[in-house]
Amino acid sequence: MRKGKGKDGGAQKPIEKTQDESPTLQTQAGNHKFLAMLESRCSASPMKHYIWLAVFILIAPILARAADAPSKSAELQSAADIVVQVDTADQWTILKPLPRGGGKPPVLNQRGFTDVLRHIQRNSNMVMVVFTTQLQAQEVPDKSIARLHPFFNYLRFQRIVYAQATGAQATGNFRILRDTTEDRIQFKSLVSESENQWVVYSPQGFSKDDKLHTHGYIYIDAEVGFTFHMTGMFRITDDGRLQPEENKELASVMLKARIDTDMLVAQLTPEDRKQLNLPDEPDWLHYYKTDPGTVHYKTRWGWAYNHIGACEKALVFLEAGYKQAPGDTKLLFELTYAYNALGRFKDAAKVLEKALQNLPKDFFLNREYAYALFHGGDAPAAIKQYLKTVELCPPDNMSQKAEAAFNLAQCYQASNDPQNARTWFGNAKKWAPADSAVGSFFKNNPNFGSQ
Repeated sequence: MRKGKGKDGGAQKPIEKTQDESPTLQTQAGNHKFLAMLESRCSASPMKHYIWLAVFILIAPILARAADAPSKSAELQSAADIVVQVDTADQWTILKPLPRGGGKPPVLNQRGFTDVLRHIQRNSNMVMVVFTTQLQAQEVPDKSIARLHPFFNYLRFQRIVYAQATGAQATGNFRILRDTTEDRIQFKSLVSESENQWVVYSPQGFSKDDKLHTHGYIYIDAEVGFTFHMTGMFRITDDGRLQPEENKELASVMLKARIDTDMLVAQLTPEDRKQLNLPDEPDWLHYYKTDPGTVHYKTRWGWAYNHIGACEKALVFLEAGYKQAPGDTKLLFELTYAYNALGRFKDAAKVLEKALQNLPKDFFLNREYAYALFHGGDAPAAIKQYLKTVELCPPDNMSQKAEAAFNLAQCYQASNDPQNARTWFGNAKKWAPADSAVGSFFKNNPNFGSQ
């Protein structure tokens, strides 16, 4: 278990749990379109034959679309990685994928849905959200979409389709309420792909008005990592143009958001920037620029990408820096952290074996080495290394000591040594501060590891 990296305010990661609810050693973890039925009414007249002919011409395509609706429903459900039926504000049923071995689809709350997502492979990166008649009785679909859209966007679905069931269950035919592929603003770019870019940060931004969008600039501050600098707001006009919104309160303050996850944002095109009167880059950006040829730059930019979980991109900087300064401790930590996060345990171990010859008492490098050994399949060596790591832990950092003890207990558990596993789970529980990841875990699972 690792809540965070430890050095330089490293990335804070959620506890990941296996099926037995134990944390693992893993570091890292528009426009609304509505279909409406056209009603044509004709009254008797001498021209009735022509009128009925016109009515037939108008209605025939509608009938054809209605006939195609079930196949359209099936097509969308087939394309989606996940189909979730929303029954109430906090009762969701996953219709796709179905549980292995059959059985009823799981009914979850919103938090449970988030946990399940970690175990579902995404191919199309598409989710289909179907509102049942039960939910529609509680709130209109527009409100449901406004409430849920930031959540699904945060989960990095590049296509979100909202639909309305025509029956009690989300099966068979339904009406499409919104398909984000038809939105004027497309949230398709990751933060890690948007350094030094003008973007729309989130579907709702910092405004309660869901028709207002927040724009700003993403850049890297060497001290704190990825940052969003808010520069203004806009509305989308009926003809699709971006119209700047005057806001006197925002004009007098500077709003910045530190970014902790590689979420989806919408990059603004050159035409978008022109409509919003934005320059190619802000005039203040030069204050944050650093010489890209230095080891400091490569280390801090590698740290920034590691921090949001974009470890593959981090290696672009860190591997180049390692060639320049193979003995730099901060760079070594970020490099091996990225290797471990990407499952490249042999690469991490190779670098650390060499580094620890000169830095045998560096706690963080020893911890990464123990992690690489265990996940590389050498549990006995990992046990010895974690015992050393516990001894090297700074006395004022009980959170890190508890985390190392927890990982050591899992090594013993994997080695079929339940007695030592219980001992070290007990130490982890005893040493963990209440507000740490390990402390929070034992608060929710008080008897874990004691049997």
